[in-house]
Amino acid sequence: MTNAARVDVVFLALREAIIGLVAGLGGALVAALIIGNIEPLVDLYASILYSLITGLICMIGGIFAVGYRYLREHKREIAFVKQVVQALMGITLGGITFFCTLWLIKNLYPSNALVNTMVVVLPLLGLLIGFNHRIRYSS
Repeated sequence: MTNAARVDVVFLALREAIIGLVAGLGGALVAALIIGNIEPLVDLYASILYSLITGLICMIGGIFAVGYRYLREHKREIAFVKQVVQALMGITLGGITFFCTLWLIKNLYPSNALVNTMVVVLPLLGLLIGFNHRIRYSS
């Protein structure tokens, strides 16, 4: 892979991360507002859970949208399904890593800031690595 291609893939991952985070946070915020206004009797736990699930779905959608646009610009739309499968395996491994890490450090009483950061970063990192793995070589 040439240096220009490596830089191109790095910028693609950066765009995907930014769009994924913005879409995820926006989706979580919108879900929290909608659930809070429509269902005032829903408890706080359910509202947070629905917001996290919606944020995760929006994050995945944002990353897939940027990735599909990249593949379409390089005339390789057929590789999108393979990249999506890799991304879903990556996000699964990111989630498993998150839960295993929490299980290993449970006796250390991790701070809320660390856990909140891990909730976003590990699945996002797994998704990005999974989607962008060998994206330049896929046909």
